[in-house]
Amino acid sequence: MTETIAGVTIPDSRLVAEATELVRDSAPPLLFHHSRRVFLFGMLQGTRRGLTRTRSCSTSARCSTTWA
Repeated sequence: MTETIAGVTIPDSRLVAEATELVRDSAPPLLFHHSRRVFLFGMLQGTRRGLTRTRSCSTSARCSTTWA
């Protein structure tokens, strides 16, 4: 299920789900929520500056989003 927070769509992929589960299981809630805030802040700042996201994948398991 796709999640949207403050107008930012959280990527809905297996990699994101696994990373989220890892952080939830191994870090205190404070750190988990901090990492989400950092992601959201970065996405909002990029959008505010007029940058666009591009997604590149070298393999199905290794994808990244960059700003152009």
